[in-house]
Amino acid sequence: MMDQGAVDEVRALLELRLDPALPAMKALGVPEIAAFLAGTMDRETTIARAAQATRNYAKRQLTWFRHQLEKPEVLFTQFSESLSPGIFAIIRQFLLTGDI
Repeated sequence: MMDQGAVDEVRALLELRLDPALPAMKALGVPEIAAFLAGTMDRETTIARAAQATRNYAKRQLTWFRHQLEKPEVLFTQFSESLSPGIFAIIRQFLLTGDI
């Protein structure tokens, strides 16, 4: 993220002087990069903390999703492109009906 323009994006957000409570200001990596730009966090710590925040968010998503299923669907075959249509069908059915 740091080498792909995230620092410039956060700099632009900060220049807007938005309310820190807004979701955009709490997005993954934004608080850490804002601290980096303010000089209160070094680059390595910024990267480590943003990466940890991303992992924590992904884990919360997985936990939430796991609790949405009545009976967990387990794929016993290693993922491959050929499984995509079936996976998307399960997700689509769940999102449309809440049932699997």
